[in-house]
Amino acid sequence: MTMVNKNYSLIPAVAAFLAIGVVHSENVHITCGSAIKLRHVQSKKYFLKSNANQQYGAGSGGSGQQVVTLSTARGDPDAFWQIRESHVDTITNTTCRNGTPIQCGSTIRLTHVGSNKNLHSHDQYLAPLSQAHGNNEVSGFGDEGVGDESDDWIVDCVNVVKKEKEKEKWK
Repeated sequence: MTMVNKNYSLIPAVAAFLAIGVVHSENVHITCGSAIKLRHVQSKKYFLKSNANQQYGAGSGGSGQQVVTLSTARGDPDAFWQIRESHVDTITNTTCRNGTPIQCGSTIRLTHVGSNKNLHSHDQYLAPLSQAHGNNEVSGFGDEGVGDESDDWIVDCVNVVKKEKEKEKWK
């Protein structure tokens, strides 16, 4: 699975992550309401995390929003993200019912479990550690999961396993 922000180009720092717990199982569905960890595909050792007590420096070229970074600790409680309906779906009153499988091509939001901030992308702020590569800042944004369209991500499935009844599963 890769994630593409609907408003901006592929975010390399986020695109290389995969939902953990599904890598070696063909019988697991990722569903609305699931709390997942996102693991770096190539290294298999970095987890996307956030911390409510850290913000990017607004005065030093950052957004001033909650930092999203990496951790190598498998048990890090700050590495859980909940799958929720997209911002657009909240406007149209479309709900992401708990237990409903997420399909390839779905638009979702990922809300940090510890802070209720959404995984958010910017086009006006460069990522603090990879500015030279032109990568944009990814942050935690919103209050209690309420944010904007820059919190929306498209699920782009790769290595999808098709089984009976052509159900889509993330691998």
